[in-house]
Amino acid sequence: MIYGDKQFRKVLTQTAANATARASADLLADGEVQAFNVSGLGAAGAGENFKIFTNVAGVIESSDLIEPAKVLKSSTSEYSAKVNQVSTVTIAGTVTEGDSWEATIRVRDYGMTSACDYNNIYAQYVAVSGDAVADVAAGLAASFNQNIATHAGEIKIVATSSTADLILTGTATEYKVFQFDGRPMIFVASVTQPVVIAEVLTTASSVGVGEGTEMHSLEFFSKMVTGDPYVQSEISYNVPILADSTLTYDVIEISYYSERLSAPGDKQRKVLTIPALASLTAADVNAQLINPLQAIGLGLIDLT
Repeated sequence: MIYGDKQFRKVLTQTAANATARASADLLADGEVQAFNVSGLGAAGAGENFKIFTNVAGVIESSDLIEPAKVLKSSTSEYSAKVNQVSTVTIAGTVTEGDSWEATIRVRDYGMTSACDYNNIYAQYVAVSGDAVADVAAGLAASFNQNIATHAGEIKIVATSSTADLILTGTATEYKVFQFDGRPMIFVASVTQPVVIAEVLTTASSVGVGEGTEMHSLEFFSKMVTGDPYVQSEISYNVPILADSTLTYDVIEISYYSERLSAPGDKQRKVLTIPALASLTAADVNAQLINPLQAIGLGLIDLT
């Protein structure tokens, strides 16, 4: 049985790191994150229950108590940049005057800009006398760009051409906290008339690891569902969101479960996410955060 869905995830953002581990939680500087024994007065030993403490503007906060035996998974993921999709449709076949060449981009939309999960963008080019495949590719690229422009910046794809290649390059959508926006565009393109030509996926899109947009949204969501539903609104008390959407982070995660004392069979899976600023010295983050967790017995790898 699962209980308490409002306590599923906690986010502790690390914005500073010390070259050595602190002796107790009260010595943490602003932005530092470190594991201690439950009291916070010393390091936790191998297999010992622990909490992860942080200093947020002079206030010491902590995670829930975590029992090493109930840790399901722990991981260290170093920052990797998001990658935008590039697709190529190579125009082939005989170009005949008067033929209507038609192409489609099917954009994965997640229901964000329309009532559907997909948006379709169309292009058309009617061949004239003397045209070759390069002219068709250029004509379809121009048509795509004209149609994309009518979507008020919601479709972040640019069409170009190079000889017979129609090249479609995605970019990241506009960032809005707690939405899918800010992710690279995902799409499938093809020519459908007068011959069917499928795209070649030159570069697949990737959301990356530790992008500030993702970390900011994750912390926003975590604090919204565990505390104030109006976090950061004008009618709310001020709940600080420490992850910056413009920065990048290494990501440490601990997945574990807890049991209610009154009903030990009732288990709840929890996740603790620690976005550590990627600009911090890796050796310092290892010394202060990773090494104490390794000493407790978690299978984290060092940052490099």
